[in-house]
Amino acid sequence: DQLDQGTKNQMAVVFSILLLHDNGQEVNEASITEVLGKANIKVEPYWASLFLGAIGERSISDFLTVSGGGGGQAPAGGNDAEEEAPQEDEPEEEEADVSMGGLFSD
Repeated sequence: DQLDQGTKNQMAVVFSILLLHDNGQEVNEASITEVLGKANIKVEPYWASLFLGAIGERSISDFLTVSGGGGGQAPAGGNDAEEEAPQEDEPEEEEADVSMGGLFSD
C-alpha cells in the first residue's frame, strides 16, 4: 500500500471517468459517484467536481488524443499501389552564418 489516500482518490475518479466515457455514458458528478459507489470506493465529494471543473467543456476524447506521435508500424510487405508520389524538390534554406565569438574555434 504505497499510495497515499489523495492519490488513490484521484485515480479512482479518473478511472471512473474513463469507464463512463468508454461506455458512452454521460460524465457528471452523479455518474462518477454512482460508479465509485458500485465499486465500493469512498472518496471525498469534492474530487468529482474538481476533475469535472478541470475538464471544463472539453470532451474526454480531447484528453485521450495523442498528438505528434510517430503513429503505428507500417504494414509488412507494402503495397505498390499506395506508394507516395515523389515530392517536388524544395529549395533548401541556407544556414545563417552565426559567429560564436571564437567559442568553438581552435
